[in-house]
Amino acid sequence: MNQTELPTEVQSPAERAEIIASLVCLLCVAYVFLVGQPVAEMLQMGWAVFAVCTLLPIALTFTILHGSCLHREMSPAARSLIILSVSLLIFAGACVLLTILAFIACAILPLSRFHN
Repeated sequence: MNQTELPTEVQSPAERAEIIASLVCLLCVAYVFLVGQPVAEMLQMGWAVFAVCTLLPIALTFTILHGSCLHREMSPAARSLIILSVSLLIFAGACVLLTILAFIACAILPLSRFHN
């Protein structure tokens, strides 16, 4: 291996930005769902919480990816569309992951203590 070559386990800045954006989106979805649910019940505005639960994580993910070096060579409109589609895919993946974790938690935890 040359001194100028990077080892294969080193991630590019674009990959790091995608991983950071994915983690931020996952944490944001979980946090907004946990905090937003009691607020929605108190205010009785389900549509507002739905809008916040979807738009806030997507906006955070888009902002992180847009600030990174991801596809800088493209025109601004095309780059924005690509980054928006990647943000939507990351959001969908975060929702699927949280759903899987919820099913696993329900399967593992003993639910008999809730029955009388």
